[in-house]
Amino acid sequence: MMSGFGYTFIKDESMDTTLENSQHENPNHAGDERAQQLPAKQQQHSHIECVVKVVRKLSSSLPPLQEKADPHHHRLYSAQAQCSSPPPEKPVLGTSLQTGFVKQTLAVAGMSLGCVLDGTVIAYSSPALPSLFSQNSSIQINLHHGSWIGSVHTLGAVIGCLISIPTMSQLGRRGAALYIMSLAYLLGYLMIGFALNVEMIITGRLLGGVGLGLTLSITPVYLVEISNVRYRGVLGVIPPLFTQIGLLATYLAGIWLNWSNLALSGVALIIPNVVFIWAIPESPVYLASKGDFAGAEESLS
Repeated sequence: MMSGFGYTFIKDESMDTTLENSQHENPNHAGDERAQQLPAKQQQHSHIECVVKVVRKLSSSLPPLQEKADPHHHRLYSAQAQCSSPPPEKPVLGTSLQTGFVKQTLAVAGMSLGCVLDGTVIAYSSPALPSLFSQNSSIQINLHHGSWIGSVHTLGAVIGCLISIPTMSQLGRRGAALYIMSLAYLLGYLMIGFALNVEMIITGRLLGGVGLGLTLSITPVYLVEISNVRYRGVLGVIPPLFTQIGLLATYLAGIWLNWSNLALSGVALIIPNVVFIWAIPESPVYLASKGDFAGAEESLS
């Protein structure tokens, strides 16, 4: 039995010696044998790493891919982007808009002072005729004269509306109100206030009616052309409001003033009307029609 163990020991030693000699004689063969002894999972892992390295190297050397332009895809992407984007914020009334509103309000109010004179022309005959029919009046009139005094301004208003067409085209809205409308009111009230006979009173009423027709034509045109759509409804209240103020003021003043002084009080209202019209800007539509686009843009701001 001992001999068996010894024999085995000697055989194993001789096998080791033979293996070592074979490794020295053929190192490649020894490496192949070690490679064959590696576990199967380790070999698979090494192969995967090699493949990954090759793929990375190839992908880094290739140029970047460019997608083919697809208009349908682009439209779809744009629609998705619009849907996903937040809704636009509503414009807030800033300082510039507030400044424009104030400027437009002052401009419309300045032009609408002529509407106060409108009210005085319309209401004049009601408080003036009783003093004209009185025995103390310096000018004696009859019922026929009284009917002319109370109604002739309507004929003047028709003439004023027709005159407003060429005057607004040639002088502008502001120019027509400043030079023609104000002049008609001034001459009409001066002729009534310093009248020496009934014919001068009727002529003064006719001239006042011309101013009335000019105001009725120029003021709404100026309001539409100078005001922003956002404020036009609010600013449109100013002209009729000023007309009613003129009516009320004339009825109240007629309680204490006779026909002559009542007409001269209308002259006092013309002075601030001229000052305000002088200060307001010209209509942007008229300026643009004359080629002054910079002035038109400034009048709207």
